[in-house]
Amino acid sequence: MELLWALDKLFWKKETLISAWSQYHAATVSFFVQEFQKFGRVLSYNKQMALKSVLSSYSGRYEIYLPNVFRQAYKCVANDTLIPLQKKPNIEQLNLYSIIDAIFGESSILNETDEDVSSNSLIQLRSWFRGQHQLEDYTLILNVFPLLSEKLRLQSVKRYFHDIRNKHISFDVSLIKEIKDSKFDDFIRYRYCVESPAEPVVLTVPLLCDTLITLHNSKGKSFQTFDGILDFAMTRCDTAHPAIDFGLQRFIPTCNRGAVYNIDNFKGFIDYAIIRKLNKDLITDEHLRTVLTYLMDKHARRQTYPVCRYGDGTKIPDETFQYCGKRREYKTTENGQERLQSYTLECFKYCQYNDRWNISHEKLKHIQDFLHDKNIPYSQTYSISLDMFSTNKLKTYILSLPDKFTMLKNGEFLVHSYNRRDVDNNFNLYLIQEFSDALRMRIFPQTGAIVGLQFDVFGFWKNIRQSLPFEVLRNQQSSEYKEALKKYEQQEAQEVKSRCIASLKKELNTEITEDGFFEIPYDHNLLSVIVKRFYFKGTIGEKDELHQREFLTHSNLTSNFAQYCAPQLSEATNPAIDLPYFWCRGKECFHNNLGTQTLEEEINWYNYTLFHLSEIIGFPMLHKTVAGYEPEPTVWQFIAITNKVMQKFRRLKCRACGHMMFTERTSGFNRYNYYECVNPTCAEVRHPVYLNFCFKCKKGLIDSRDTKQCPNGWYICPTCLACCDDEQYERQAQRYILTKRPVPPRIQEKRGKGHNDKGIYFCPQCG
Repeated sequence: MELLWALDKLFWKKETLISAWSQYHAATVSFFVQEFQKFGRVLSYNKQMALKSVLSSYSGRYEIYLPNVFRQAYKCVANDTLIPLQKKPNIEQLNLYSIIDAIFGESSILNETDEDVSSNSLIQLRSWFRGQHQLEDYTLILNVFPLLSEKLRLQSVKRYFHDIRNKHISFDVSLIKEIKDSKFDDFIRYRYCVESPAEPVVLTVPLLCDTLITLHNSKGKSFQTFDGILDFAMTRCDTAHPAIDFGLQRFIPTCNRGAVYNIDNFKGFIDYAIIRKLNKDLITDEHLRTVLTYLMDKHARRQTYPVCRYGDGTKIPDETFQYCGKRREYKTTENGQERLQSYTLECFKYCQYNDRWNISHEKLKHIQDFLHDKNIPYSQTYSISLDMFSTNKLKTYILSLPDKFTMLKNGEFLVHSYNRRDVDNNFNLYLIQEFSDALRMRIFPQTGAIVGLQFDVFGFWKNIRQSLPFEVLRNQQSSEYKEALKKYEQQEAQEVKSRCIASLKKELNTEITEDGFFEIPYDHNLLSVIVKRFYFKGTIGEKDELHQREFLTHSNLTSNFAQYCAPQLSEATNPAIDLPYFWCRGKECFHNNLGTQTLEEEINWYNYTLFHLSEIIGFPMLHKTVAGYEPEPTVWQFIAITNKVMQKFRRLKCRACGHMMFTERTSGFNRYNYYECVNPTCAEVRHPVYLNFCFKCKKGLIDSRDTKQCPNGWYICPTCLACCDDEQYERQAQRYILTKRPVPPRIQEKRGKGHNDKGIYFCPQCG
């Protein structure tokens, strides 16, 4: 791999290569000759000439590989295609893949004639890619396919299926098999060596082909099995550097930009208010002093006094404490030099006064109105004690509080919605909670709350767009377009409000009043449920931005790992506005990314995914639901299996030499559980490694190199700590009993002696 990269990228002399080979045994040189004859074909013409000279020095025969079909096609590439304002490089200076990329590149301009198209297979294929001509012979794909880039190989499969869709050709599973198992796949491997030797081998196209073949052969019932995908990966990676990338995101849509709850900004579908009334029985001197203590603790710092750690907790007299707190000095000698050290006694500690505080001048305004004498001489810091406060002043202030809210009849007043932070920052709200009773609560739908204009979940915008002239749709700054958008927002807001009222009727079991709210006796627990269920976070104001009124927003995935769009429809609907939704990795998704994954919604073959290709060959993998398209269980299984294979594959690397490990046993029961390194020079060669997912939690990956065995010999799951139980041994025994064979002693003696069902667990690190 590294050698081919060096031969292609670096300048070298044939004499250097001949000198290097002379250091090896004749049999090794013979091997070199055979290998260079194979991969030398991808080098530039000039380097192949030098290589031919080297091989001839060792009686090796080498034929320069640069067919006329390449020369003719490259001749048609316009001069300024590759490097603007410069002439294209001489073909003899380019390696094989650079020539192919120049011919098939998206920005390439070919000055071809009809004769060129008819006589040159590369130009024919390029014209087919661009929709300019139809292919008469699809075997052309097979000859050029291994030379193409990864992106073009995937596009060639999509383009072939597009012709099937348009009935230019019928589906031929044998052609897909030949694409998957190309007899020229060495050229695919050589491209990785030349362009990205340090990157994982991308298996997107062969995996896609293998998946479609399995789907066809199973008549739409299955994509792939775990063992099938694992075998597929193991046989196609570089055994010396096992690293692969299935690249599912290239043919399965990801979750990015789906519709999820706008948790950071949305203020909620409902708002509420509480009808309260002062309770004079609560306004006692003791309660008032408690409130004053709360006020001081909030704005001031309590004073402290010293006590003896070994005494009765009384304050140490000042004349005594001056000796306790005194800093004492002593001398030490270090490296022949005297140093002065100091210490204080640790036999005392500080306690806080319950009725004395220090408060800054900036904070004095919060308490000044409740002091007996509010005219205190100016100071940066004031010493305030509880007996300096007037409880009568505080009482008078409390009795005046209802006037600060909306007054109702019989001394009742209306307190609008608030949260814990509001109480911390508003002393009036704190006092209302302390000295009044909550009688009833009013719950009402917020005006202006919408689902999200970009999702059009109710179809209002679709209907409005159909009525607008094309010129209006093109000019989104026009007054007509803005008016249409405003109408759309009003329709959605009205629909949301109607749904919210219907949900509240059902939830509260009462009717809405003529004034537009629901009024019921105050119930703290019920209010907490309603607030959460209807997403309340604050009151929607006239000046609030659109994103504060939108329930949904686009998901924005920041993970380095692709999360594929394979949601499951929830049996329930959103309780606030009766909106159907999907479950996606434990979260609600109200508008997934599968809306364009059917042939009805997609005409551009560049955008085809596994869903489109499956539908083209007669096995649609999506079905319509009230919330949008939902994939068949086959898709969920395929994604889950592929992710698990990748998780396991990353472990199939020998830790001693780095080579790929292969299956060690051939029993039908455990073929894919045991692996071993087959590198003859490795210190761990033929040493079996147990590698399997936990039978209990299905998530923990058990690696015998990292986990210990329980006393019964089972490896312990590092995720859930499972090892064995009686049911597991019974299942093993039944395999033999059902086939009328004797149960082996190793299983028979363990029956009834499992661990986990008896509450016995072991540490995976020490056993």
